[in-house]
Amino acid sequence: MSIEPLTEVRNPLPIKRLRLFRVKKDTPDAIEQVRFSIVTLMTNAEIGVTVTAGRAGINPKTINNLINLRHDPGLSTIENIARVFGLAAWQLLRPGGAEDLKAGAPIDQLLRNYLAASDRGREAIARLAQLEANANKQPPEGHSGEHDGNGLHPA
Repeated sequence: MSIEPLTEVRNPLPIKRLRLFRVKKDTPDAIEQVRFSIVTLMTNAEIGVTVTAGRAGINPKTINNLINLRHDPGLSTIENIARVFGLAAWQLLRPGGAEDLKAGAPIDQLLRNYLAASDRGREAIARLAQLEANANKQPPEGHSGEHDGNGLHPA
C-alpha cells in the first residue's frame, strides 16, 4: 500500500472573519500579568529593556514585544527574565503579585509551609488568611482597623 502526498489541501469549513472584542474582566490574562510584573520590576530596579535583556541573555526586542503585548513569549524567556530579579517564573503570574514581588521570600515560605501542612493545618491557614483579609477590608465598628503588632486586630 502506498500513500500519495497531498498536492492540494481543501478547507472543509468556510472561514469567516470574526470581529474580536476585548472583554472586560476582573483578572488579567496570564501574559498581561507577566507584562505588568516585568514592567513593575524594571521600574522599581530603575533598569531599562536593554539592561534587563542583557542580564537575561535575550534580545531587547523580545522584551519590548512582551511589554507591548505583540506576542506571547515562551516559558524559557519568562524564566530568564524572572531570574534577573531573583524570582521564579510563576511569581510573575500572580495577580497583584507585582506589588509584593520584592517581598517574595515570605510568600514563598508561606506557600512551602502550606504545602507541607496536613489537611487540618491547611484548613486552619486558609481560615486565618480569610479572617485577616476580611478584617483588612473593613474594620469592625468601634475599631480603628489598626493591628496590635501580632497581625490581629485589638479587641
